[in-house]
Amino acid sequence: MSQQYNDDHLKDLAIKTLQPLLFAGVIFEGGIVGYDTNIVTGGFGAKYFGVGGAVQYRVDRVTVYLRTVSVKNGAILKTVQATKVVLSQELSGGFFRFVRLNRLLEIETGISSNEPTEMAVQEAIEKAVHDMIVEGVKIGMWKPKDPEEFKSVIERYEKEKEEAL
Repeated sequence: MSQQYNDDHLKDLAIKTLQPLLFAGVIFEGGIVGYDTNIVTGGFGAKYFGVGGAVQYRVDRVTVYLRTVSVKNGAILKTVQATKVVLSQELSGGFFRFVRLNRLLEIETGISSNEPTEMAVQEAIEKAVHDMIVEGVKIGMWKPKDPEEFKSVIERYEKEKEEAL
């Protein structure tokens, strides 16, 4: 039975031969070029008669670099850079009270939230690919299926670039 299965399986494989790959005229290459920690930090806290709380935050930034390279001659056709912010927050509260002479009761609690860095890296890469496509269309490196529909994408991209400055 297993021999028959193997023979039939090999016949199916012979019928389904793969076609050669098409030539790729360009290749995308790049990587993470920076991870800056604590680019912005801050917080606020207050206590009154032993009861209080605090909030703190921290901002990190991941930077991704992407370029399009011609496979024929190795020329760099276009380069883009994208960044994504990674936000961390902490909320804490506490209570302390002298319950009798030389006896202090102190209670603290808190919670923190950290944006996953792998999600931030993925979003930065996706943003870099999006920017590369838009920049490539703008300089005529490739053409969209529907140029009229793509105009709104370019307008949003240009507006976003202006707001970033």
